[in-house]
Amino acid sequence: MRVENTKLKNRLSEHPKGRDWRKSIYKKNRNCNRARPIFVEGFTGKLLLIHGTGDDNVHYQGAERLINELIKHNKQFKFMAYPNRAHRTSSGKNTMLHSHAMQVEFFERHLLNR
Repeated sequence: MRVENTKLKNRLSEHPKGRDWRKSIYKKNRNCNRARPIFVEGFTGKLLLIHGTGDDNVHYQGAERLINELIKHNKQFKFMAYPNRAHRTSSGKNTMLHSHAMQVEFFERHLLNR
């Protein structure tokens, strides 16, 4: 988008949907991308973790950090990684069917005690 009018250009860059909104959000929240502690010591219950390795919304390295913490604290969990799938993990033939079947089976086994 090319904007010739300087006033309009300035307003667009301030607007959340303007051209520079991601940069301004990053500058305000730059500490959010630094490593944060993950607290799993008090975790109880069953955990099913599903992640697309191509997710650019929740990066895969975050899942790896969580997995390492769960292992460190001897917390049992089930994990399924979908290669090259994005945040919704719905791309690829039968991916959604596979994911939903796995979730139903997990819920029936652990939540309904079947």
